[in-house]
Amino acid sequence: MEKLLITGGSGFLGSRLKTAYQDKYEVCTPTHSELDITNKDSVAAFFITERPDKVIHCAGMADVVSCEKKPDESAVVNVVGSLNMASVAAQYKAKIIICSSDQVYCGNRGNIAHNEDEVVFPYNQYGKQKRSAEKECQRVNPDSIILRLSWMYEPDNLADLTRMDYPRNLCTKIQNNEKIRYSTRDRRGITDVNEVVANMEKAFELPGGIYNFGSPNKFNTYDLTKNLISSLGISLRYIEEDTAAFSNNSRNLLMSQEKINKYGIVFRNSYDALYDCLRDKIKVPV
Repeated sequence: MEKLLITGGSGFLGSRLKTAYQDKYEVCTPTHSELDITNKDSVAAFFITERPDKVIHCAGMADVVSCEKKPDESAVVNVVGSLNMASVAAQYKAKIIICSSDQVYCGNRGNIAHNEDEVVFPYNQYGKQKRSAEKECQRVNPDSIILRLSWMYEPDNLADLTRMDYPRNLCTKIQNNEKIRYSTRDRRGITDVNEVVANMEKAFELPGGIYNFGSPNKFNTYDLTKNLISSLGISLRYIEEDTAAFSNNSRNLLMSQEKINKYGIVFRNSYDALYDCLRDKIKVPV
């Protein structure tokens, strides 16, 4: 049985990868004290002891606000940590997947989906760090498989509000008789985490490179929400355009799936997946 190392194994994606693959691989999800990704010696020592065949590097500081407040600290985790993982994986001939983000596109304009070959202009620290990590990983390990992930959600047990995401925000607002506010100037894919998990193993067969890895979407977030609410038979009085958000700087994080589709990896579009998630689950107050 091959050994699979998952960094960030207690996180949103990592914990689900562990559950999904624990019967197929010998899965190891070390704690920070067992594997400090920011320390190359710690990473090398772990590889010497455990000898993983495959690696999924999920660990990092993903909170955009925290990265803005602590750019140096977050860069050590997001850039140096990824560099160390890719470098040591190459040294010990372990196949590695690096989890990146659609935030690398945050400075790119237009209304169409971005492709992986575009020159990107991230303006927030998180996006800049993820792009730097991509470059460094490709430099030290050209076989690195770098996946640009989008905004993810858990479709099951919507009553669990431990981690708020798009469908939980929608349900909570409606049940509390509150307005749902999204902008027409914000475009991004929203992806079922279970599809990411299911497609992750296929990603190990990809040649080294950068891949958009999440649901396609043709709507801005306001229109997506409006269309969902209407299709679910819910009054449009719950939806309101957020005219302040992104008023000075429209955001387009939409990702083209053309490259990944050529390798047989497919994601449902955001609207269809969210409709299936929310259907019969939203309780409208009387």
